[in-house]
Amino acid sequence: MVHEGELLAVRKGPMTRTLKVLGLTDKRVGPKLVPDFAEDQTPESEWEKLRVARRQGGDQHHKRQGRPSKKDRRVIEKFMNPDAAGN
Repeated sequence: MVHEGELLAVRKGPMTRTLKVLGLTDKRVGPKLVPDFAEDQTPESEWEKLRVARRQGGDQHHKRQGRPSKKDRRVIEKFMNPDAAGN
């Protein structure tokens, strides 16, 4: 159970966000109303962890799984058969 005035620590990716509960509601609210119910008290050091992780993330394009895209297939074909890729 969550109570008003309580601090919540939520781990999201490389950082831990800290939120203070300002109020409660029985329904879901849109993003514009969230500041009425919660205050973000995440320290700057946690935001820095996120910035560092994003900088060190590298090329995310090649880390995904599944079928290669059309562009990926062209690159693979050019690599596998360089003589036929005379375009």
